[in-house]
Amino acid sequence: MADQDDHKELEPSDADELTHAELVLLYRESADSIRFAKSQQWKTLGTSLVAFAALIVLQEFYGANHWFMKALFTVSILLACASIYALVIYQVWQNTEREKIVMIASRFSSLAKEIRAIKSDREANIFRYILLVFLISGVLTGCFITLVVYAPYIQPMP
Repeated sequence: MADQDDHKELEPSDADELTHAELVLLYRESADSIRFAKSQQWKTLGTSLVAFAALIVLQEFYGANHWFMKALFTVSILLACASIYALVIYQVWQNTEREKIVMIASRFSSLAKEIRAIKSDREANIFRYILLVFLISGVLTGCFITLVVYAPYIQPMP
């Protein structure tokens, strides 16, 4: 069991009661925004994969039309670019909200700061960016599969 001397004396927040309540509200709003952005990232991946599947289904109906297939090929690439752009925007938004949380948390009590320090910022950043790479890889894989399906239909005409 840890010795009681290992713990520093609790230093309360220096903010008055109204300011503290305001900080708690801002903290919650930022945390909610992060959860929303994460949710949107997963929905962006799912929606883009469903769209790629729909583009493959369209190929089944219009595979004989060379120009339409070229258009679908272009749409696939644009969809992948737009999806990746959205994923990155959501990541940047999350980072902005995290910076706000760090600033807000710096005004909380020493115990709150100690508890927040348990999670390593470096480790959290590594996991966040691994997840972003995974999401982008999912979009790129969906696009690649779609383009492979289209490839035989967009060969140069003889």
